Amino acid sequence: GILKGGAPLKETLAASMLLLSRWTPDRPLYDPFCGSGTILLEAALMARNIAPGLRRRFAAEHCPLVCGEEVWRSAVEEAD
Repeated sequence: GILKGGAPLKETLAASMLLLSRWTPDRPLYDPFCGSGTILLEAALMARNIAPGLRRRFAAEHCPLVCGEEVWRSAVEEAD
């Protein structure tokens, strides 16, 4: 992810929380328990219209049982 050393809150969970909250970039976002800033960083990515997980690496990328390499690459290109 973006944070080096790992965040106490996983990026995927932070992104999901933002989606569930129905937050939009035109509204203020307050995180009083900021800590490592994972929620705020994910909000910044959403505000810039950057797909969650776009710059991250996943174990599934290298597992042919999940999908073929071409399918994975195509999905990343579509999100980019």
